[in-house]
Amino acid sequence: MFRVFALPHYSRKVWITLAIIAAIFLWGWITSLSIREESFTWNIPEWTGTDKSISLILISDLHLSPGDESLLLKIVSICDAQQPDAVLLLGDFSSGFNGSSAMAPSVYAPLLAQCKAPVYAVLGNHDTYYGWPAIQKELEKAGIRVFNPGSTTITGKNGAVIQLGGVGDIVSRRSMVIRDGVPKRERKDMPYILMSHSHNIAPLIPDGVNLTVSGHTHGGQICLPGGRPLGDLIGKIPHNDVISGLQYIDGHPILITRGIGYSLLPIRIYCPPQIICLKLTAPSVK
Repeated sequence: MFRVFALPHYSRKVWITLAIIAAIFLWGWITSLSIREESFTWNIPEWTGTDKSISLILISDLHLSPGDESLLLKIVSICDAQQPDAVLLLGDFSSGFNGSSAMAPSVYAPLLAQCKAPVYAVLGNHDTYYGWPAIQKELEKAGIRVFNPGSTTITGKNGAVIQLGGVGDIVSRRSMVIRDGVPKRERKDMPYILMSHSHNIAPLIPDGVNLTVSGHTHGGQICLPGGRPLGDLIGKIPHNDVISGLQYIDGHPILITRGIGYSLLPIRIYCPPQIICLKLTAPSVK
């Protein structure tokens, strides 16, 4: 015969609290698996009076661990469905703070290169923990152009041309960014989009950059309703002054994506993963 024992009053409170915490973590884990595709349009003054446009996919902070192949295939499928002119990878391919917890670049590089559109990349701070030369080598071996730093030109389906540049991570490799410099705008009549893992590149952005795109912040990762980071209340989250979306920093417009992965805790609360579909267009085109 089974006997039912009533838990003491204080124990019930403990169990209820643990259940609530478990439910929040479960919800946060489920949220971390639900990628949102969000569109953003940016007008290019140089194209005024034309129908020129270029579409770009922004992906950041993958933080890949062994076994994440299905996630990569899903991302490639999303990119191909959008039919962009280029896919921009904004760094932090690696998870953790060393190579032991991260997916090998020899595994994820060929998967990311399966995108039908050309793929360009910059490296993030977690990539320096893994070893950025190994990551850059595998990405370029797979056909992905890595800016560290560097720039190139992209031509859209309708003939529009932009300069696309990028720099290595400024959070953990600031001296190298300063030493090598940020690529300058090549021509006054050619729009310039700059890739950087972190928005902290702002003081070094040269004149003539139409828009900088970055990640790194995770959008706060754990937020209150409305998107305010929980870390904002306790003052412990790095860069909590700038979280996501379009920001103007030192006078430069920077579009920050919440990214895909997570750091430390495998959860996202009121801050779902994000892929941004960025359309560069003439001011007269809607």
